[in-house]
Amino acid sequence: MIWEVAIWVIWKVRNERIFNNVIVMWEEIVEEVKVMSWSAAEAAVMTVQQQRFLCSGIFGCALGFFSSTSVAVLGSFGWAA
Repeated sequence: MIWEVAIWVIWKVRNERIFNNVIVMWEEIVEEVKVMSWSAAEAAVMTVQQQRFLCSGIFGCALGFFSSTSVAVLGSFGWAA
Protein backbone atom coordinates (compact mmCIF):
# COMPACT_ATOMS: atom_id res chain seq x y z
CA MET A 1 0.00 0.00 0.00
CA ILE A 2 2.83 2.41 0.75
CA TRP A 3 4.15 2.14 -2.81
CA GLU A 4 0.83 3.19 -4.28
CA VAL A 5 0.63 6.14 -1.91
CA ALA A 6 4.23 7.17 -2.67
CA ILE A 7 3.58 7.08 -6.40
CA TRP A 8 0.39 9.08 -5.96
CA VAL A 9 2.12 11.76 -3.87
CA ILE A 10 5.05 12.00 -6.29
CA TRP A 11 2.60 12.36 -9.18
CA LYS A 12 0.75 15.16 -7.36
CA VAL A 13 4.03 16.96 -6.58
CA ARG A 14 5.10 16.58 -10.20
CA ASN A 15 1.84 18.14 -11.38
CA GLU A 16 2.18 21.01 -8.90
CA ARG A 17 5.69 21.69 -10.22
CA ILE A 18 4.73 21.54 -13.89
CA PHE A 19 1.38 23.33 -13.83
CA ASN A 20 1.64 25.69 -10.85
CA ASN A 21 5.42 26.15 -10.56
CA VAL A 22 5.33 25.03 -6.91
CA ILE A 23 8.50 23.64 -5.39
CA VAL A 24 7.93 21.05 -2.66
CA MET A 25 10.74 19.97 -0.33
CA TRP A 26 11.41 16.23 -0.09
CA GLU A 27 10.70 16.29 3.65
CA GLU A 28 7.15 17.43 2.89
CA ILE A 29 6.77 14.63 0.35
CA VAL A 30 7.90 12.01 2.88
CA GLU A 31 5.54 13.40 5.52
CA GLU A 32 2.59 13.37 3.11
CA VAL A 33 3.35 9.75 2.17
CA LYS A 34 3.37 8.83 5.87
CA VAL A 35 0.09 10.59 6.59
CA MET A 36 -1.69 9.25 3.52
CA SER A 37 -0.41 5.71 4.15
CA TRP A 38 -1.68 5.82 7.72
CA SER A 39 -5.06 7.13 6.55
CA ALA A 40 -5.32 4.42 3.90
CA ALA A 41 -4.42 1.73 6.44
CA GLU A 42 -7.06 3.03 8.87
CA ALA A 43 -9.66 3.05 6.10
CA ALA A 44 -8.79 -0.54 5.18
CA VAL A 45 -9.15 -1.67 8.80
CA MET A 46 -12.48 0.13 9.12
CA THR A 47 -13.72 -1.53 5.93
CA VAL A 48 -12.83 -4.98 7.26
CA GLN A 49 -14.50 -4.24 10.60
CA GLN A 50 -17.64 -2.98 8.85
CA GLN A 51 -17.77 -6.11 6.67
CA ARG A 52 -17.45 -8.32 9.74
CA PHE A 53 -20.26 -6.39 11.43
CA LEU A 54 -22.54 -6.54 8.39
CA CYS A 55 -21.86 -10.24 7.84
CA SER A 56 -22.53 -11.24 11.44
CA GLY A 57 -26.35 -11.17 11.31
CA ILE A 58 -28.63 -14.18 11.17
CA PHE A 59 -28.93 -14.00 7.37
CA GLY A 60 -25.21 -13.56 6.74
CA CYS A 61 -23.59 -11.18 4.34
CA ALA A 62 -25.31 -9.90 1.20
CA LEU A 63 -22.37 -11.26 -0.80
CA GLY A 64 -23.27 -14.79 0.26
CA PHE A 65 -20.57 -15.28 2.87
CA PHE A 66 -21.64 -16.45 6.29
CA SER A 67 -19.88 -16.04 9.58
CA SER A 68 -19.51 -19.11 11.78
CA THR A 69 -22.23 -17.74 14.09
CA SER A 70 -24.67 -17.27 11.22
CA VAL A 71 -24.01 -20.76 9.90
CA ALA A 72 -24.51 -22.24 13.37
CA VAL A 73 -27.81 -20.38 13.84
CA LEU A 74 -29.08 -21.23 10.38
CA GLY A 75 -27.92 -24.83 10.83
CA SER A 76 -29.98 -25.12 13.99
CA PHE A 77 -33.06 -24.31 11.89
CA GLY A 78 -31.97 -26.72 9.16
CA TRP A 79 -31.32 -23.89 6.70
CA ALA A 80 -27.53 -24.17 6.31
CA ALA A 81 -25.95 -26.49 3.83
